[in-house]
Amino acid sequence: MRVRTAALAVLVAAAGAVVAPAVAHAAPVCQGSRLSVGQNLDGHQEGMLHRGVDVTVTNAGHDPCVLDGYLGIALLDRDGHPLATTVHKGPTYFESDPGPRAITVPPDTTLAADLAWRLPSAPSDPHVTPAYLRVTTPGATDGAFTVPFAVGPVYRGDLDTTALSPFTGPRP
Repeated sequence: MRVRTAALAVLVAAAGAVVAPAVAHAAPVCQGSRLSVGQNLDGHQEGMLHRGVDVTVTNAGHDPCVLDGYLGIALLDRDGHPLATTVHKGPTYFESDPGPRAITVPPDTTLAADLAWRLPSAPSDPHVTPAYLRVTTPGATDGAFTVPFAVGPVYRGDLDTTALSPFTGPRP
């Protein structure tokens, strides 16, 4: 048994693994004061009366922090007042949903959530016309971000959003 334990210890050491202390100190939840939020217009998605963008969240702080889950999202009119908005968490027309999971975000690293909506098929279809997007990050106790979002009409104010995941597109 001692030979097996010693052999395992040698293998672990050779692989570069680090044994964590009994109590791990996790990075704190990312707070609004250390984040920047925007949208990736280069990744604008279009197809079959659907539109979409990546909503990006960047750790602008000096230390790693953790984000986990879905962004809070609301549509706002040009005066900053809320519009009727229904957010559906899961896959969008353009992207599958990676599902919520804790992601440690190093400084100057960006995550994204795919945000998609349907266009009305006729002018008489119920819709809202936003000018801004209000974004809150999961678990944050401070900060709501308002970003320009003049995308035209959004059918019934319905939005689909994926959970946050590492951003692989061009830098926002």
